[in-house]
Amino acid sequence: MIFVLIAVLIFLIDLMAKKYVESNVGDDEEKEIPGCRIKVRKVHNNGLAMGMLKKWPKLAERLTFAALVATAVRALAGKKGAAAKTGYAILMGGALSNWYDRFHQGYVTDYLHVPTKIRPLQKVFFNLGDAAILIGGLLTLIPKREKTEMDGDTDAE
Repeated sequence: MIFVLIAVLIFLIDLMAKKYVESNVGDDEEKEIPGCRIKVRKVHNNGLAMGMLKKWPKLAERLTFAALVATAVRALAGKKGAAAKTGYAILMGGALSNWYDRFHQGYVTDYLHVPTKIRPLQKVFFNLGDAAILIGGLLTLIPKREKTEMDGDTDAE
């Protein structure tokens, strides 16, 4: 149940952030978040990450949905450790938020940018859902920890 709550919270937080940006940031406006280098700008992304498939938004929507379903199936299959379960929950929350945008608007609202001198990353904008997909995906790679005698889980006594 906690994992469903994590996914729902990430979905709602990202959705609220997107709604805030849509309502409070102008099309050509850029705001700096106080105390850090992160900038906020409203960017509508018709495609996938880095604008891939931007000329085919319906394909991007369908691929996102297929990936969402495949991830859900993978999350439910087999036994997972706490880190992997948490990762799937975080990943699903972010993916669901981006799919929801694509389904209802035809694009995803990106709004965060970290200025950098690395040329390929200078035009990268993302949202909290994207960050959740990345972090969650990394967490799913952590293998389930097997119980050992050191954990006090032994049958020998």
